[in-house]
Amino acid sequence: MQNAVADAADARIAYPIRVTTIPRKGLPMPTTHPPAEVAEAPVRRRVRVPAVGLYLVSLTATATAVIGTAGMMLPVLVGRKPWFGELDGFTTTVSIVGPLLAGKHAVAAIGAWEMYRLRSYWWAVAGAVAALIPCDPFAVLFGLPLGLWALVALSDSQVKAAFSTRRSEEE
Repeated sequence: MQNAVADAADARIAYPIRVTTIPRKGLPMPTTHPPAEVAEAPVRRRVRVPAVGLYLVSLTATATAVIGTAGMMLPVLVGRKPWFGELDGFTTTVSIVGPLLAGKHAVAAIGAWEMYRLRSYWWAVAGAVAALIPCDPFAVLFGLPLGLWALVALSDSQVKAAFSTRRSEEE
């Protein structure tokens, strides 16, 4: 019995008591509500690994796309003969595909960051879907599994509720 009393006292200390009213009667009724951090902890654990993995892979892939495009296009932009020969179609392809890849990976990185912070559900979904597009080795080796894992985590009802809770707290 003493343990139950001690646990109840600890619960009152840990969780602030808020007074609400009973519907139709208007009588005050004390209720305890756990802080948002306590309710958010399992959700954060669920999205942490796919969000961090997707963020790191997307940043690496974005840097690779930008550096690769710049390395291929720099000689052409400077007016020198490219080191890889006279491949006009190749330089055109690189000049179009490189920025598109960088943009795709940037969307995935932004979505992963928003998923980690539990800020924008739609950015998180867009980032996970962008990671699923298999257009380069990073996307095939790492993007597909991490994107699927992120979508599975984002489809959980508790995760959706955490996103909406965070949004309503900030507004």
